[in-house]
Amino acid sequence: MIKRYFSMALALVAAGIQLQAQCGSCSTTISNASPANQLVSNGQTLCITSTGTVSGLITVLAGGKVCNQGLINSTNVWVAGGTLINSGTMTINNITVSSAGSFTNEASLDADSFLVISTNARYVNNGTQVNQAFATADHAASVNNGTLTSNVVYDSIGDFTNNGNIIINDGFANGWGSNCFNNGNIRIANDFANGYNSVFINNKNMSVMRDFYNGNNSSYTTNCMVSIGRNWSNTATVLGPAGSCGGFNIAGSSSNSGSIGNASSFIDLCDAGHPTGGIDANIGTIASTTTYCSCTNTCMTVGLQELHSSVSSLVAYPNPASGRLMVRYSASRQETVSVTVKDMMGRTVLSHTQASFAGNNELELNTSSLAEGSYILSISDATQAAVNRIFNVVK
Repeated sequence: MIKRYFSMALALVAAGIQLQAQCGSCSTTISNASPANQLVSNGQTLCITSTGTVSGLITVLAGGKVCNQGLINSTNVWVAGGTLINSGTMTINNITVSSAGSFTNEASLDADSFLVISTNARYVNNGTQVNQAFATADHAASVNNGTLTSNVVYDSIGDFTNNGNIIINDGFANGWGSNCFNNGNIRIANDFANGYNSVFINNKNMSVMRDFYNGNNSSYTTNCMVSIGRNWSNTATVLGPAGSCGGFNIAGSSSNSGSIGNASSFIDLCDAGHPTGGIDANIGTIASTTTYCSCTNTCMTVGLQELHSSVSSLVAYPNPASGRLMVRYSASRQETVSVTVKDMMGRTVLSHTQASFAGNNELELNTSSLAEGSYILSISDATQAAVNRIFNVVK
């Protein structure tokens, strides 16, 4: 027992030495409860010991540094060009890393809203991270080597790399010229969207429980089989590995108006309904190297049960729309359906319910409030199976 406690003591001392080495000398040390706001300027180092608690606002300017071994329980933390190293616990309402700031989480972080923004701003998670919303934007970079749980994740003109585990309780949007690399595990409870000249490279496990969208001149490359729980739509470029196979297991509808595969890219498409031609709707290009329900690899296995929507023959016009969009569809039974319009970041911009009758149905959507761009129209039935169409808005 004495030996065990001695080992634990050595580990704690080693952790303290490592933190001290990362931070250097401390200009200010907090070892008890402090409600005061903390402004850490160039040349200053704020050290919070294992017994310290800071509940005031924290701002870390360029050249400043904060090392936390205790508890930061604050409404707002702003790493405005400085450095923050967390080896303790952080419970924050809002945290922003900007102006080439650097934040490394080695332990526990719980933040409602977390934004990494501006050129050379960098965040690395080596511990446990929980968020309501997490975003990387404007040429910033984020790396997850630990465990990240968030309701939503956005990437806008940013770089995001996952080497650990990510659980997203709602949606994930990679857009506006962003680059995302998955070398770990990602599970998305709702929708995934890759758009606006973005690049997503999937090298390991990824599952999307609802809808998958790839569009707006973007590229999605997968070296594994990706599980799609509902619908799959591609209007841009989808590629696979050169020497093996990767692709998608699709439980709902599948549509392509872009490009799938090339001469050296081996994509496998497995629509659970096994439609003639391999997918439900294709007006794009599918390379001859594409296979159907024949790829198995270490990432995922094939075999899903097809979801059948009671809604079919969805037509949206005029396309492009300006002030209004007419929607026509057929329903196999009388029921209430959900009508949603999402932008290419996966955000819902219009939604309402509609009483449908067996047979042909029609409704009108007011699109005057929508900005110019591409949108995804979705009509889902009581089983959550849906049909989708992409339309454009012009002013």
